[in-house]
Amino acid sequence: MAKIITLEEAIALTQAYQNSEIGKGQTISADVSTIDLELILKQQSCVGLRIYNALEENNTVNFVLIGYDENGNDITNGIILNFLTSNPKNRTGNKSLLEL
Repeated sequence: MAKIITLEEAIALTQAYQNSEIGKGQTISADVSTIDLELILKQQSCVGLRIYNALEENNTVNFVLIGYDENGNDITNGIILNFLTSNPKNRTGNKSLLEL
């Protein structure tokens, strides 16, 4: 089960990634709407969401989202999402987990 953390912990974790050699120049976040999440989570036998890192043809990082069942198996015959909206640092809005 996931652990609930404080905003301060989230900032420390995300900024550590953003400032690391691994994170420099990479996609650091993506937006997923509740409508898209519900497409996956409302599938029969879906008990959770799995997020895979993905590499697009232009060498940018993105994510693949897929539901999984109670046995931990990906639901491969259902909804699978990609092409999330990446969230660059210069995008407007409150993004408190970004290192600005």
